[in-house]
Amino acid sequence: MKKCLCVILTLVMCTALCIPAFAASPDEISSQAITDEFFADPDFSNMSIGELNAFIHSIMIQTTDNNAAASRVAIISQAWIAAAEIASKVGYPCAGAVVKSSARVEDYIESNGLLANTIQTTNAFASWKRDLGNYIVFEKSDNSDLFYAIHKANISVTGNSSGARAWITDIFNFEFDTDMGDLFATFVNDWGWLSQNIGALSEINVQVDIRL
Repeated sequence: MKKCLCVILTLVMCTALCIPAFAASPDEISSQAITDEFFADPDFSNMSIGELNAFIHSIMIQTTDNNAAASRVAIISQAWIAAAEIASKVGYPCAGAVVKSSARVEDYIESNGLLANTIQTTNAFASWKRDLGNYIVFEKSDNSDLFYAIHKANISVTGNSSGARAWITDIFNFEFDTDMGDLFATFVNDWGWLSQNIGALSEINVQVDIRL
């Protein structure tokens, strides 16, 4: 239970360091969030933060009660998805989107979508357009959402002057004992590494196509 709780709370707390805490009141907690039918295929996008917290609480209970390793891994994956949805709702939509793909074992591929639009607002992308290097680094001071989502990625240009595109590729994974710049973020990273090694999260490809 403690491991599951730490995995969930560290990701959620990481997204909430500079915002007011959200508490789920009884009125906010929908009974839909904890039914067996809903647990099998939850629609996180339409849930409030209170409902997501209730769902996470139900996951902690199920993890405690369930002794099957495979079931525990599936439950923890759902917890990551719920936590990623909270991250999206409190200002980290890019990191949330990539984590959800990792928990679902799906490569994250987009063209002029969420990550592309966010990338184009950064100082890192403006600097890259001047130099046209083969990689791009997003620092926390530039955009903390992208820092957690991809941080450092390969980038190349395809097409011609009338239809050039930037092609950004990265592998989203967690490496143990990675220094993320502060103790708390490093702790989150190490819990991500643990979840990845038990199969609750997966290493995935991230591909972002940007029209220049």
